[in-house]
Amino acid sequence: MDKEGKERKTYPNCWAAFITGKQILFQIKPLGKLQELESDDNWHQELNAINKYCQEKGWEPKIIDERYIRTPRLTNIMLFRRAAMHPPTTSLVEQIKKVLPSLYRKGIGVGFSDLVKRVKERTGIPEATIQYVLEFLIYYQCLHLDWNQLFTKKTLIFLNFDHELLTGPFYEIVPVSSNNTLTAAQPVEIEFDLSMLSPEQKKSCR
Repeated sequence: MDKEGKERKTYPNCWAAFITGKQILFQIKPLGKLQELESDDNWHQELNAINKYCQEKGWEPKIIDERYIRTPRLTNIMLFRRAAMHPPTTSLVEQIKKVLPSLYRKGIGVGFSDLVKRVKERTGIPEATIQYVLEFLIYYQCLHLDWNQLFTKKTLIFLNFDHELLTGPFYEIVPVSSNNTLTAAQPVEIEFDLSMLSPEQKKSCR
């Protein structure tokens, strides 16, 4: 009900369920708009309705603005997601995976551009292709970086020496027509040691 007694509907922007069991109902507003709404009685009625609904469901209500969305972490995820959506071939991943341990000293990161150049020296693979494969491995947390810092070509990339480098199961596009057009997809299943990952990370690689 608004302040005039009229029944109104409200549509929160996003509901998120976490593997921990926690569930959050998000209401997203621009920061400037939130400041304007502080004196709006209808807005406060809307919040009361959302809070009541969440209490009944056992959810947590949360109001956020663009500062919580447009973060370096999200920008990085969107950048590396492009490579994950179009996975490189298994042979390329394996070829690059083989040389990576020899390019690192334990506990010391290597800048992304330097890593690309070092892999090229060892494999002869074009830099653009190497970059694509590394982005794929980073997205699936097979290589590590600080996700909360905006990625640049100088960002340090880390390799965990205590476990095998993961590549995880993914799908490989296979050309089947005479003109080499990509018209079919063949699943490629690969088994790897996942013991280095937390339960949450293991699920993200499957």
